[in-house]
Amino acid sequence: MATEGEMEKKELEGEKKPPETKPAGAKPAAEKPADQQAPEQEYRYLDPAKVRVVRLPGGTFRAEVEGERTVLLARFLRGFPVSHRDRFIELRDGATKHVGMLKDLHGMGHESAGQVHAALEGHYFNPVILEVTALREVFETQIWTVRTDRGEMEFSVSDSNNNVRLIPPRRLLITDTDKNTYEIPDWGKLDSASRMRIKDIAQVVPEPR
Repeated sequence: MATEGEMEKKELEGEKKPPETKPAGAKPAAEKPADQQAPEQEYRYLDPAKVRVVRLPGGTFRAEVEGERTVLLARFLRGFPVSHRDRFIELRDGATKHVGMLKDLHGMGHESAGQVHAALEGHYFNPVILEVTALREVFETQIWTVRTDRGEMEFSVSDSNNNVRLIPPRRLLITDTDKNTYEIPDWGKLDSASRMRIKDIAQVVPEPR
């Protein structure tokens, strides 16, 4: 299992700390967020209260930044998808160009915030594991059979030392061979059979107290 330090290095290449908070409209230098496709650039922070997001027919999103512009085919990306899932959310336009960064969604209208979360869920495949129904090893590859918030799934994991990561105190992130990420928010809350499978086969967690 990767150590906490190794996990932090893997989270985002070059990540040191969350970008420094600046007033709306400021343009401080910031680190690259996950999934960055455009060249490195400076970010500007948006006031969540001035951003309205609606879902259009076909599943696309439109974002209106009060007093500035309307963004068609709006995209939302997490700057720090592991350590700050609900903070530092980048807004891009349909050409993947940076529009602004939301430090968080506090102050944003309830419906707009819900649409931002929907856009993020559609972009990131990150099922939450509710139960580990089977876990076996075949030729140094672990085969996980699980029940998630998105239904029954089976996936394979190689090199569990690096691809099964513990985030203290008891959160687990598991990356499969297709680079999909699965999450166990608190392994101590799993049923006893699931905890035993993780302990004996994955060898990533101690006995719960």
